Parts: sequence; C-alpha cells; structure tokens
Amino acid sequence: MKWSEKIMSNEQNYETGGTYRLFHGSMNKFDEFSLDHKGLNGTANGFGVYLTPNKEMATMYAEQGSNGNNGFVYEVNVELEKPISMNERTITDEELSKVIDKLQESNDILNDYNDVSYYGEKVVKREVIASLSENENDVDLINDIGNTIGDHEATAKAFYDVGKYTHIIAEEQLRQKDVVIVVLQPDKVKIETIHDLNEERNSLESSEDMTDKFVGHKVSEVPIREVVIKDFEQELETTNYYDKQAWQERIEYLENMEEPVSRLALDSDINEFYDSHKEEIETKLTNLSEKLEIDKEELLGFPVDTSSTEYKKATSIMAYNGAMREIYNEIENDTFEIPPVSEEMENKILKLTNFENTTKFEME
Repeated sequence: MKWSEKIMSNEQNYETGGTYRLFHGSMNKFDEFSLDHKGLNGTANGFGVYLTPNKEMATMYAEQGSNGNNGFVYEVNVELEKPISMNERTITDEELSKVIDKLQESNDILNDYNDVSYYGEKVVKREVIASLSENENDVDLINDIGNTIGDHEATAKAFYDVGKYTHIIAEEQLRQKDVVIVVLQPDKVKIETIHDLNEERNSLESSEDMTDKFVGHKVSEVPIREVVIKDFEQELETTNYYDKQAWQERIEYLENMEEPVSRLALDSDINEFYDSHKEEIETKLTNLSEKLEIDKEELLGFPVDTSSTEYKKATSIMAYNGAMREIYNEIENDTFEIPPVSEEMENKILKLTNFENTTKFEME
C-alpha cells in the first residue's frame, strides 16, 4: 500500500507521509481552501492552512462570532509528505539553490534582492543564498522568501517541487497535547464535510422543549442579575469572558437593540420569566415609579395588567435591562468582579487562551 492511499489514525505521526483526517474551524464558509483568508498572525508558525486533529479545538475557532453567531467546522483529508522544521534548518543549501532557480523563473526573485542587470545573476544569487542562510530554521526561511516576493503560494509550490515539503508540525509550541498542522499548499486539503454550527445549534434547540432552550442555563429561580451573568457566560466570545470592556460593549449593544434580548424573544419565555421573577420585577417597577414620581401606568404607557403578555414583556425587559445597567455602572466604578464560570467553561477558556498565546495564529 502506498503512503498516499492510507488514512492515518490514533497514534498519528505527522512526520510520515500519508492521508490524514483533520479539522479546521472558521467563521467563513467556502468550497475550497486558499491562502486568501489566512490569519493576521498566520506567519508566526508559517503561512498556510491551519488544521488540527482535535475537533473541539477547531470548534472553538468557529464559535468566535459576535451576537451569538457561529461558523463552520471543516472535516478534511490532507495529503502530507515531508515536514519543514520550526526548530532547525533541515533544508539544504542545494535545495535552497533549486528553490531560488524556480522562483527566479516564476517570480524574478533575484531582483527583489538586488539589481540583476547590473551585478549579474550569479552574484545576486550568491548574495540571496547567504542572506537566507541566516535564518535559523526552515519556517523562518520559507517565511522570509514568501514575504520578500509577496507570493506565498508560489513559494510553497517551489519547496514542494524541489523537496516534496508540504507542512509544518507545530506541536512543540503548545502547552497541551493538541498538535497543529500548517499545510503549505492549500490544494492538498480536500473538504469532506462542512459542519454548520448555527444549523446544528438550531436543530438541537428545536428538538428540545422551549423552556430548556438555553441548555444547562435555565436559571429562572435565581435573581435577575444572576440570569444576566449566566447569559453573558454563554453569549460572550470565549476568550473575552474575563474582559470587563467586552461586558460593557455587550451591554451597550443589547440596550440599543430594537428587539428584546434572546431570553425574552418569545411569549413563552416572557411568561415564564415574569412568573418566576414577579416579586423582584414588581419591586423594581415600584422603586422606579417612586423615584421618578410618576405612577406605573404613566411609566409603562399602558394600563397595569399583570396577566397580560404585553405587561409582562415590558416589565421583564425593564428589569433585565436594569440589571445590565447596574453591572455596567459597577464596572465603571471598578466595583464589579466577574464571577468564575463553570469548570467546563473555565477549561475551555484556559485551553483556548494557552493555544492562542503560544501559537499566535488564527485558524484561517
């Protein structure tokens, strides 16, 4: 069996050529991979398509959208041959010379370094090799070339044509066991399945009872302030949970929405919320009415009828927004402490933070 015919599994050795099943997380949907969407920090571990065998890790990168929007997890097969090293120079001077020859034909690389018409091709090529040889590892070398000529795909093709180099293994940069494979040639990554996380989430919610739609976070029996905090735990981007500015920005956004927050979007949600928090809501309404020295009807703009959905909706939104504003003001006064999240969410935040801090890339 040829290496290109096998699918590697379990104890995978990415130093070995083969076809591997990996995952990629993105907020963007596309039909094929290219370097057009590479992350802004994507050259820290080399330019290319960032993949992981860990579906959970890929999912994290597809859950970084604002307003609760999610992206896509791509299940892919990728043909790998030889890796380049992040830690040392393994690409030989002979290979480098051949790469330069190919890039001279396709991209006129030598003139990016010096005037070939004046100094001659041989002289400039020697200068280029000497300059590039100062790079201490393969990744720095290939990045140096790609950045100089401004064509990463041509650079990757030249390295493949010369030495069958296809990828970078970034596991040495991680604090956890996950490995990251940076594929230099996007055409070697074939999409097998696209998981739309929004569709999957909506399908899951529609199959559940509406009263349990906020999975694991039905908190109707706790104070409204705690409900807000639980909602923010779900709605804020994972790595922003402990960022107070992110809390304030989220509050400002929700306060300016014409529609109510997600928890109060449906009549069934409103009735449950009001009935579970009736005493607290009515107390807040009374206090606000007394503070403004106007009666409740004038405050609401319609008659008080605690049995009507209109009344429950208006007062529930008022109480929810009031709790958010209370948190906002405490952040302004530096008296608000963001409460710890659940152990599961804490592990997720820690894992993703460590991942980003050590690899410094985006999975696009």
